[in-house]
Formats: sequence, structure tokens, C-alpha cells
Amino acid sequence: MSAPRFKLGIGTLAIAGAGLVIAAGIGGLSVLVVNAHRAALLDQLTRGADQLSETIASTTYYDMLENRRPAVHREIVTIGRQKGIEKVRLFNALGTIMFSSDEGEIGRSLDKRAEACYGCHAAGQPLQKLSTRERTRIYRTADGHRVLGMIRPIHNEQSCWTAACHAHARDEAVLGVLDVNLSLAEADRRIAGDQRRFALFAILAIAATSALLWWLSRNLILRPVAELIAGTRRVAEGDLRTAFPATAPHELGDLARAFPQGGEVDLDAVKAALLVKKNAARLKLLGDGEVGVAFKVRCHRASASARAKIEAAGGSVETIGASAGDGTAA
Repeated sequence: MSAPRFKLGIGTLAIAGAGLVIAAGIGGLSVLVVNAHRAALLDQLTRGADQLSETIASTTYYDMLENRRPAVHREIVTIGRQKGIEKVRLFNALGTIMFSSDEGEIGRSLDKRAEACYGCHAAGQPLQKLSTRERTRIYRTADGHRVLGMIRPIHNEQSCWTAACHAHARDEAVLGVLDVNLSLAEADRRIAGDQRRFALFAILAIAATSALLWWLSRNLILRPVAELIAGTRRVAEGDLRTAFPATAPHELGDLARAFPQGGEVDLDAVKAALLVKKNAARLKLLGDGEVGVAFKVRCHRASASARAKIEAAGGSVETIGASAGDGTAA
């Protein structure tokens, strides 16, 4: 059976596998960080929009109570022209735009299913109490940039239904809705910049970690394995003077120490390889099996067939202390 033309070494596979795991980990962590940052920024903008709507409602309260329409209009237009504010508008209970920083839409009526209205209406009935999340919406304008909208119901109060100028009925729960819209264009640019920076950081971290992993693997795994493979091939070719380095303080060093200098095999080597019991005192070599590698064997006794097979493979057998006693077979 012919060997494959292209094969990956165990060290290369180990590096590739670890590199993929590290890349997936760093990439996943970067995505989580970016998403958390986006959520935190959006939450901050939502709180800002809620505070702004409260400020506008408080600022226009007495002007609306005393029906000073020009003053309310001026305040809404002034606030709506501030940087980062898309527009500010005020609807009455029927959905008609009474005031707006976009003066061209004043007097228009919106359907209750429109994007600015659906938060307050469910099954055709207005909700009097809404959470901040329920009052928030995000939509895109005609030019494609995102906008965060915050609605704030204007509830009826005693001062409203008792006012002489424009009294409302006491049973009206909501008199209108204040709609504040903030542009998310700048926030989206910041998020896109953060995504690019995190992507660059992830690439650099993966590259640095992979380089460190390659260096460690090369010095602790690839190089010792290559030396062991080259040494075993020389022994197989009959070079019994081959020396195997055994300097590494780990399993590869233990493997190298199983082959003493010169390719010799003796009782200690056999014990180290766990082929005989640790308390064995003698080594007897039997002739079972075949020998395909040249060894210089030092043992207490060797059968004729074992000696013949080892010498035929280019090795040699040296008997030591060949006196009485069967010894331990290997």
C-alpha cells in the first residue's frame, strides 16, 4: 500500500485544531462585546430621549394649560432644531399633528396603525400606562439612517378639565401624545467604528496567539518528534550507533529514553518499556515473532532462534551472566 502523497503531521493538526478553537473563542467574545456595547449605547440614548420628552412636557405645560399656542409652537420648533434631534411633534387625541418642528406636517392626521401610534394602541384601544420600552421605537427614514422615537402620553388632569379656556371632558384619559425623535446616525457610526476596531483586535490576537502556539509546538513537539522519527529510521537501516536525545522533561523524553545510546536494548530498557515486571532480575530472549529493526541486545540468555532472527536483521546479541537459571522471558 503506497503512502499518501500529501499528509499532515500530528503537530500541524494540533496547531490547526487549537488555532481554530482560539479563533472561534476570540471571535465569539468580540461579537458578544460589540453587541453588549451596542445595547448599552442604545439604552443610554433611550433614557436620554425619555428625559428629553419629560423636559419638553414640563416646559410646555403651562403654555398648553393656558392655550398659548404660539409659545408652544415656538418651543417645539426651537427644541426640534437642536443637533441630533430629528423632530418633535405633538398629536391630539384624534391623531392630528397640532405642533411639530417639521412645520409642513402640522394639521396632518395619522392612522392609529402608523409607526408613531402603534405603541399606544392595542386592539384599537389606547393604553394609558406604558413602560419606557413600549414607548420606544426605531425606524429608518427615507434616506436610510435610523431614528429612535419616544412617545409620551399627555394625561388629563384636574387643571385641564376645569380650565375655563379650553376645558376637556373629565372622562378623557389621554389628551394627546408628545413624539420625540432622535437621530441614530452618529451612534451607528460609533458602533461601526467599534466593530472595525474589535475586528482588528481579534485578528491581531488570533495571529499573536497562533504564532506563540506554533513556536511552543515547534520546540516542544515538532522538533523532538522529527528527531525521534529520523533516529528510528537510521536504526531500521542498520545504523546501531544512532543516539536518541532525551533532554525533554515530558513524555517525549521518556520515549527517547526507552532507546539507550547506540540502539541497545537491555533489561533496564525492557523494564522502562513495561515489557516485564519491575522486580525482574534476569532477561531471557525467546524466538517468538519476527524482528524488523536492528538492535544490539544485552540479555542473560537468548534462544538460538531469537539470536538468529536478530542477527539476520543486522543486530547482535550479547549474553551477560549466562550461568544457571532460566531468567525472565521477553
